Amino acid sequence: MKRLVLFFLLFYGISLFAGPKYAIKSGYIEYQLSGSTNGVKKIWWDDYGSKSRTEERSVTETKIFGMVSREEKNQVDIINGYDIYSYNPESLSGTRSQNPFGDLGESLTENLTEAEQKELADQILNSLGGSISGSEKILGKNCAIMELMGSKSWIYKGILLKSDTRVMMIQNTQTAVVFKENEKPAASLFIPEANIEFQDLTVMQEAYESEYADDDSDDNADNDEPIIPVNYSFDKFQSVITGFSAEDYRQLMVVDEEGQYIATYMKGFGNLISIVLSSAQMHPEFPGLETFRDGGKTCHYGIVNDDGNEVSVLIVEYPAQDMALLISSKTMGQQQQSKEQMLTYARQLKF
Repeated sequence: MKRLVLFFLLFYGISLFAGPKYAIKSGYIEYQLSGSTNGVKKIWWDDYGSKSRTEERSVTETKIFGMVSREEKNQVDIINGYDIYSYNPESLSGTRSQNPFGDLGESLTENLTEAEQKELADQILNSLGGSISGSEKILGKNCAIMELMGSKSWIYKGILLKSDTRVMMIQNTQTAVVFKENEKPAASLFIPEANIEFQDLTVMQEAYESEYADDDSDDNADNDEPIIPVNYSFDKFQSVITGFSAEDYRQLMVVDEEGQYIATYMKGFGNLISIVLSSAQMHPEFPGLETFRDGGKTCHYGIVNDDGNEVSVLIVEYPAQDMALLISSKTMGQQQQSKEQMLTYARQLKF
């Protein structure tokens, strides 16, 4: 059952990876590139970045020990849910691959409230690291100036409007000269031209994932006990979960994972609740949990730490059905959920 907690933490990581890239639903931005790299970069996006098109045409000149290298770039990158394309519109060639989290990205950005948009902008800003040294207007937008290791970034609602990067003797500046906020781009922009010849990397991806899965399966065979399915129907689990609610959380997915049932919920970005129903024989062992009784059931509560991630955990035993309920909660930048808060979730679930 420990793998279920790891699944929750993995899902937490995936949600951040697959999550929105921009705090504005749609728009267009054009940059002027100067310094060692000179040229133009254009970005169109929709659904907070789950769909995007980036065009860059530039020339980079680098001088090292008197030797000058010159590199020309003419590239288009498209992300459209699952599909990822990268190609040169002059040579009419490129690569095609898949984003395994394409559908998750869309579910994370569906019907965002104004408060969630602000939270997203703050999280994107914080993810850049560094420190805020001031503010300045770019194209009439008030930007926070982030500084990190000699580089500066001007950020508006999670969107880069200017950057100044200095690495050794190389300096590059990227400045927005056109910015159209909430302008919905044409759907055709997220579809590559029909005359491009693509090398399909999907087969290689699938082969790698299959090999990785085989290796992981071998490791589990050596180090982990076999999974025992819960003695409870998935249809009943779905019916019970339908009545569950937590303030401002929205359901992301409900899955049957090898006979263990998992439902996940998200609030904002990075605040997660996971509900898992499994066989009692898969009961997790977490040292230091508080054991107590609630509603006639034996419960265990505590905050566990896995690789620096603090997660609130509540386990409820159902001996008559030979099963256990695990509720996990991860909150970003806040104190983790208390025992009483976790119990309010468990009391809604009438298994």
